[in-house]
Amino acid sequence: MPGRAARATAARTLNGLLSSPQRRAALAARAWSTVDGRGRARVVDAVFDAVRPAAVAD
Repeated sequence: MPGRAARATAARTLNGLLSSPQRRAALAARAWSTVDGRGRARVVDAVFDAVRPAAVAD
């Protein structure tokens, strides 16, 4: 059963993170390396890009 295998894998992963401060620190470092602080600006740019063509066509 695929669901059972996925749950078992998730449980092993979680157990490994809970029992290892080093693994948690490594995961946190990798996660923070993906954050550039420009998320809101990207959303605003995307909204403007979506709205601008409609405004120009009017």
